[in-house]
Amino acid sequence: MTAQCPNCNFHGSTVLASGERKCASCGRVWHMPYYYPPVPSTSSLPVRTTSHRSGLLVVVAAVTVLVIGGLIAAVAFEEKSELGDYSRAPAPETATFKTPEPVKVKPPVKLPKAEMGEHHAEGSTSMQAWWLVEYVNTGEVTISFPKVTLQVEGPEDTYTKEFTSSVYSLPPGENAWVLLFAPAAYAGGKASFEVTDLRPVTAAHAKFVRLQGKDYRVSSDERPGMSRFSIITGTLSSTLERELAVSTIIVVGVDADGKPCAYASGYAEERKLPKGGSVNFKITAGTYLATQPERWIVHSWGSYRD
Repeated sequence: MTAQCPNCNFHGSTVLASGERKCASCGRVWHMPYYYPPVPSTSSLPVRTTSHRSGLLVVVAAVTVLVIGGLIAAVAFEEKSELGDYSRAPAPETATFKTPEPVKVKPPVKLPKAEMGEHHAEGSTSMQAWWLVEYVNTGEVTISFPKVTLQVEGPEDTYTKEFTSSVYSLPPGENAWVLLFAPAAYAGGKASFEVTDLRPVTAAHAKFVRLQGKDYRVSSDERPGMSRFSIITGTLSSTLERELAVSTIIVVGVDADGKPCAYASGYAEERKLPKGGSVNFKITAGTYLATQPERWIVHSWGSYRD
């Protein structure tokens, strides 16, 4: 539609801010109407029946199923290509089981055990007090350097000292005699003895074995003023098929009741005991003498290293 003045029919006008038009010829102001196309009638639109809609849904569903089926087949084919053909299962196999090796349990560590003998002897000289005690290995392992602690009460205090047996490696069930000393001031004091520092031997220790003795003889010392002394002699040997070192030889005097009452120690004439051989010894006893013994018992040991 053209903007034609309704008054003079002039085709020139100016649009005002209000939306109205003003004729450029005669100055007439007018409102120009707007026209809209009519709404089409619904009777002219195509009509879809229910049967057509259902058919379309069926077609869509069928296409969807085909697409999904194709995707599944493609994935299955790809997995089969990568992993192999499992359409034929392998024959079953018999399960095997290897019995584990039994755990090796170490036996419990046996601890050394020892105790003091029932009886002891005691006496004194002009220089010192002394006690003769028996150390007994009551355990199942060999004891290294058997030790005894002496405690004796004196006029003013208590004297304490540790002593070590000359049998440096004492087997189970064996005994060793140990001589203990204290200053003369403690003679006659109340004494006690205790096993201390129990330790098993190690591979580095020498092994101690008892020696066999024969031809023992006891004679009196005929020298002037030596009548209380006795001279003990004899011969030592071993059944071991090897050379041994002869350690200290100890002789213990016992009274009529079998209780210790005297002590002496010495060495063999030769410090080595050859394989299958023998050695002689001579010991003078009388320094450590509580009473005159009824008899003497010889304790001799040999040692060796593997």
